[in-house]
Amino acid sequence: MNTGIMAAFRERNEMVAIFTGHDHKNDFSVDYDNVLVGYTRKTGYGSYGPADGKLHGGRILKIQEQPFRIETYIIQEDGTVDKQEPQPDKGVKQDMCDCMHPPHSIYEYAK
Repeated sequence: MNTGIMAAFRERNEMVAIFTGHDHKNDFSVDYDNVLVGYTRKTGYGSYGPADGKLHGGRILKIQEQPFRIETYIIQEDGTVDKQEPQPDKGVKQDMCDCMHPPHSIYEYAK
């Protein structure tokens, strides 16, 4: 669903990153029109997830002011790091939010 929020962010030219989540099995980081968009991993143990082959964890953001840069990665419950380099936008769009069939994780598109 296009709410116009990204267009509003671009118009103001102040938004550099947006992070949210979680959707149990999906986590990613993508450069979308020069805005870093990240979705974080499931951290808790109730319900299902994370994705097969992944451990529970949380997204870390390291923000450097001068020169400005943002680094993001997942720290997993065993202390290992799942380094996620922002992927370019692959043009995969979702017309409606369908919580029973969420969009695929960036890992599937990067293969």
